[in-house]
Amino acid sequence: MKLPWLVAAVFVFYFACGSPVPGELNPGADAGGLDGGGMEPADGGAADAADEPDGDEAVRIDNVGGLGAGRPRLAVTMLDIGQGDGLLVQLPGGKVLAVDGGPTPTGYGDALRALGVRRLDYAVLSHAHADHYGGLPAVLAELMPADCLPRVFDPGLERLDIAGYREFRSAAGCRYQKVGIGQTLNLDPDVEVAVLSAHDQRFGDDDDSHGINNTSVVTRVRYRRFSVLLGGDAEQPAEQALALAFPLLLRSTVLKAGHHGSCTSSGTTFLELVAPQYLLMSLAASNTYGMPHCQTMAKLSARPGLRWARTDVNGRTVVTTDGTRYAVTLDRGKDSVATCPRDCAAPLDF
Repeated sequence: MKLPWLVAAVFVFYFACGSPVPGELNPGADAGGLDGGGMEPADGGAADAADEPDGDEAVRIDNVGGLGAGRPRLAVTMLDIGQGDGLLVQLPGGKVLAVDGGPTPTGYGDALRALGVRRLDYAVLSHAHADHYGGLPAVLAELMPADCLPRVFDPGLERLDIAGYREFRSAAGCRYQKVGIGQTLNLDPDVEVAVLSAHDQRFGDDDDSHGINNTSVVTRVRYRRFSVLLGGDAEQPAEQALALAFPLLLRSTVLKAGHHGSCTSSGTTFLELVAPQYLLMSLAASNTYGMPHCQTMAKLSARPGLRWARTDVNGRTVVTTDGTRYAVTLDRGKDSVATCPRDCAAPLDF
């Protein structure tokens, strides 16, 4: 499915101009732009300048011991919570962001407690599917401050006929805020969190599966030279819209693979534009969907130098960065295992 060029042009205009939202949200232009410039290093870094790697991209190293001494760090943790997504972003200034909460009422909270996390400052629900919101109501009620600041975000598709989504919205309460394309979330003064995609109507399809997947909030989190693209379950139609509207804004050091390694996501052109060095994939072992699909694994294997971690093989995975270097820590096994259960019957690509 091709997005009309007129719609893509409207996306570009909307993104460039922004749309003011109260509280913690500002138009993207307020963050110094999304083209890789405009953000000063968190520490000013004069003493470390000679020790920084060359180039404009963060460089992967073998372990966290090689990160800059004394520099604030950003950590992205992909939790092993079954067939769903549950991520945690620990910001250099100390704030903590949940991105999705896995499929069960207690699994995400148990995983946070195992990490010693006792407070959540913000949460993003990528889209209104149970394998992403299941664990959020409990942690929002238990770990998030009980104020009315905007702290809990989603794309605004209100599935209030679904009990689990109603529980999420009830737990969010007055802290809830819908996000839109072209906005930034002001969560940390040294980190840019840009919303590149978010739809409050079923996107590209009217069903409760693909149509809702494509509403997913897609955020690009950037800290100095390091960036990670988090896209929920966005599939080919949403990826193609992103590629048409923002081809120069997608490049990221790390990519969280869309839709658990499904053949309906991780389009060839999309991968080329993101050009990730490392990829994260969240899924359960022996899941009934046959994920990761062999078409996806073939595309990943064909990209020179790309490495990846997957929760079914590697368990919990942590990416830690000082903004110029990053290290990946696996709970078990070796990375870049390319095994797959099967092809899917109806792959999508562009």
